[in-house]
Amino acid sequence: MESFTRSASVKKNKDKSQTLNHTHLPNVKKKETFLRLKLSSIHTSHNWRNSSLTGIDLTLIREPPSSLIIPPHLFDEYEMNSSYVIISDSKNKTISKKNRKSVQLNTKRENSPDQLKDFAIEGIPSQTHKKVFKRPEFINTVKPRISIVKKTNKPEPHNESSVKEIIFWNWLGMIKTSNGFEIYPHRSQFKYYVGKGNNGSLVNHILKSRFWWTRTDCIEEANFVWTQLKNKTILDLIPSYKNCLEKDLNPLTLDSKIPKTLLNENQETFGFKLILESNSFLNLNKNYFLVADSIKTHNRLPNNNCICNKKEMFKNLKIYYDKVGIDIFDKVPLTFHIETGISDRNFQVFIDSFTEGSTWIIKPGEATNRGKGIKVSSSLNQIKELISRRHENRTYIIQKYIQNPFLINKRKFDIRCYALITSFANQLQGYFFKDGYLRTSCKEFNIKNTQDKFVHLTNDAVQKNHEDYGKYESGNKLSYYDFQKFLNSIGSNVDFFNDIFPQIVDIVKESIACAKNLINEEGKMNSFEILGYDFMIDTNFKVWLIEINTNPCLELGCSYLSKVIPDMLDNSFRIALDPMFPPPESHKRFKPWVKSCNLTNKYILVYSSLSSN
Repeated sequence: MESFTRSASVKKNKDKSQTLNHTHLPNVKKKETFLRLKLSSIHTSHNWRNSSLTGIDLTLIREPPSSLIIPPHLFDEYEMNSSYVIISDSKNKTISKKNRKSVQLNTKRENSPDQLKDFAIEGIPSQTHKKVFKRPEFINTVKPRISIVKKTNKPEPHNESSVKEIIFWNWLGMIKTSNGFEIYPHRSQFKYYVGKGNNGSLVNHILKSRFWWTRTDCIEEANFVWTQLKNKTILDLIPSYKNCLEKDLNPLTLDSKIPKTLLNENQETFGFKLILESNSFLNLNKNYFLVADSIKTHNRLPNNNCICNKKEMFKNLKIYYDKVGIDIFDKVPLTFHIETGISDRNFQVFIDSFTEGSTWIIKPGEATNRGKGIKVSSSLNQIKELISRRHENRTYIIQKYIQNPFLINKRKFDIRCYALITSFANQLQGYFFKDGYLRTSCKEFNIKNTQDKFVHLTNDAVQKNHEDYGKYESGNKLSYYDFQKFLNSIGSNVDFFNDIFPQIVDIVKESIACAKNLINEEGKMNSFEILGYDFMIDTNFKVWLIEINTNPCLELGCSYLSKVIPDMLDNSFRIALDPMFPPPESHKRFKPWVKSCNLTNKYILVYSSLSSN
């Protein structure tokens, strides 16, 4: 009887439960998981599983790809930003800012995204689910600062520090756009190697000031190698890419988190318009997506001899000027390249040009600098003797001496300028540094005294050995402004910056143009070089190109050079290194660094091999 009663009670409760289920609970539709959307519902217009970033969620990049290049069609899906957050697993990287709220994180025990492809939970999440599956936290990382945007009619004030940060990222964006590449976000510590000689300690000091770089003595592991001479081993490690860069017909748009008037004002103040408003500036499609950790670069161009070698400079400039219909001897003094001594055909042409009393300068045809091997002579017999001294693989340049040089207090001088050439993929770009200096001689000019090198050779390596070095000018150097003061003092109406400076810029541009298909004929992905140009001025204020030097002297011989050369080097690295190896924005030292660094650009963009100008 008791068993029957218990059975009836259970049956009664069961019937009651069924009745309640049908009468009080609503109909529930099957729902997708509240933990994760199905992958098939995300960006169905693009098949991500067939892309090079295989097996990733749209909002979660597990680790940087091993290859250097990522296909350009991926840019449309990402809004690249320099900041990113490492979440839980150090390999999991994602872009913060706009995508931060959409980041989906795997729990520790969760299977891979492929295994969860069709995973779904039916029903309505209970309170228990909400407690267990709470919003993911950032573990073992610095939490990103999430700014709350308040609705207000007044624009937010911008302090000097925040404006400099925006200007800095605009600078990097401008250079990257002109080269057609984008950088994969990183938190790397890059390594650099600096070889000995030519004030390598200054180069080290400037790189050391960039907190995201560290020095290494192992040249093979360095991302950037600085040496006096070309290092073929390093150049061989830089890949070659000859895929064409293409112009973007849309106007350039830079990050404008500040009012346009303030942006334009700062671009003017920091010298950005020397590049942006150049006829050679191009807005290129970003055809390359670089992984900074994998990049190597060198401060030497593969075939720099094509303009830094005296005989090659003359040959290639002549080919270029003949092609564009310009007489090379309107830019370079009358020159003859002698390869086989007095029997050389060009030497016979030289003899026809030689007149009694004319003065000539004889130089080694191959790469030399610092005045080595240079002789001045007015004697034909002496010239014959000089070029008859046969050396293996040695040729000679015989050049007409400028017999009416413009003098400063009766002393000869030349002008040292700097240019930067960058090579990326199939584009060559040339920049001219606004600041340079005059190098003066210690002794008064006398065309008849051909034996005294202190009269004729203004190279620092020569003049610093004279007892009067620094007697008239500090370190025998004058700035452009000092030279203008001298012109004004003698009653000259010549304006250096309007009459002389443009002639120099034109010749620099033409010299880079003549090397367009030569200096990086191997199509190396990325390299650059700083060149030293030497010019002279005659009494008609006509500018003459004397030579182009690789490895120009970086010694700080006077207070003026202590300002010009470090500025030039730092500015060169802001063009050639920083866009390719940018600082990590999330690093605690980033804001103080930007606040204290010098962002002023003094380089004028004068040439692009992809531009018609």
